[in-house]
Amino acid sequence: MVNKQKDKRLGTALHKLPERTAAEQLKADVLAVADDVFDRYVWGESFQAIADSLPFKVAGWKLRQILMDSEDTRDQYAMAGIERAHNLVDAALDYGRTAAALGDAAGLRAAIDTNLKVAAKLHASAYGDKSKVELTGANGGPVKLLAMTDEELLKIAAQAAKEQAK
Repeated sequence: MVNKQKDKRLGTALHKLPERTAAEQLKADVLAVADDVFDRYVWGESFQAIADSLPFKVAGWKLRQILMDSEDTRDQYAMAGIERAHNLVDAALDYGRTAAALGDAAGLRAAIDTNLKVAAKLHASAYGDKSKVELTGANGGPVKLLAMTDEELLKIAAQAAKEQAK
């Protein structure tokens, strides 16, 4: 047990202080290179490849998390994802042209599909599958809701069964 008279900071979780300081320093380091990280990400590098080349130690997932969660870079991160999606689509088109020129599309088809799928995830409103489900009533009007008792429902079901048996 720690003597309360020797250390008056007992309530400040002293054992966590070095971890908090290190986390704050890492965040400051990442934010200092954010513009360069986003530039490289937009042009196709992964966060892990970028993290491996930085002058400080950070994992790719942590680099992404800090940039996504920081108020200073949250919007910039979102825009980088949209720009990267556009670049992936451009690259897919280039791969397609190359495949057509070579006459061998088998190897490049996988790259095209992958780029288009990643673009759809990064910027779904522009490149994602578009499906729309609408529920309408007769002649495009509103859906008509009917309240019925169990007996009425059973009667309708019995009539439908009789008609189907014919």
